[in-house]
Amino acid sequence: MNTRQLLDQDEVWITNDRMPLLLTEMEPSHRRNTLRFLRRRAHYLMKAYVWCEIRDVMRFGAPPDEHDDAGVGLLDDPEQWLERRPLVRELDRLVRKDELEANTVQGEVVTHALPAAD
Repeated sequence: MNTRQLLDQDEVWITNDRMPLLLTEMEPSHRRNTLRFLRRRAHYLMKAYVWCEIRDVMRFGAPPDEHDDAGVGLLDDPEQWLERRPLVRELDRLVRKDELEANTVQGEVVTHALPAAD
């Protein structure tokens, strides 16, 4: 799976040892760290994505599949572009859900923890 294929799907993350891992089966901390990892590398990922598009056009003689928010524009901001990728959107959604669940006790949102009673 190349950079373009990875970023344009919203189901799996590919680990360092090339094993696919379902986003929904990742530990919350792993999802959060993966999202941070991607965001720190927005500029690099955008360049790698463009390279994949160019390679596909040269190899197959056809432009990439057309869909909303597809591809990269010359004036795109890398951070904004990355936030539109399906993988990043899904990771962001799951991380927000994890954070909400971590701040919920018996269905009530907890914003401040009280000190334990002695």
